[in-house]
Amino acid sequence: MQVWIIKGEEAAGRLVASNFGPRTVVRTLKRDFAPDGVDVVVGDDLGKLARANRTVRVAEPLEVCPPSAAAG
Repeated sequence: MQVWIIKGEEAAGRLVASNFGPRTVVRTLKRDFAPDGVDVVVGDDLGKLARANRTVRVAEPLEVCPPSAAAG
């Protein structure tokens, strides 16, 4: 299991990775694979999702758009 990100999407990558458990690798790529900057790569052995964190600590302030109430 890996979460691929582009530079600048580290917090989003860590937050997404928390859904898959503590051993999930977050890898920063030199090339942009996804327009939004985060891809999840899974194999045939994907089990249950982990209890995910709702927040992550970041080194610098960052602006994000939280999901709307209609999305959940």
